[in-house]
Amino acid sequence: SLSINGVKNLNPSKWEIIPDRIETVTYMALSAILGNQMILKNANNNFIKEPLKLLSSMGIEYFCSSQNTIIVN
Repeated sequence: SLSINGVKNLNPSKWEIIPDRIETVTYMALSAILGNQMILKNANNNFIKEPLKLLSSMGIEYFCSSQNTIIVN
């Protein structure tokens, strides 16, 4: 059985779901394979630092124009 002990009042909170890291890196690789520039919005580069290093070592050029936008050349 499940027992939940609650509180009398709930306080509002703010949160968001982080962007899918695997999807972001997959789109970056696709852009490099096709040879087309791609702009990835809402792609927080703080969560994919190691994959970005790997892609860079493979010669994939990208630019993080802000914390949430990556431009793949």
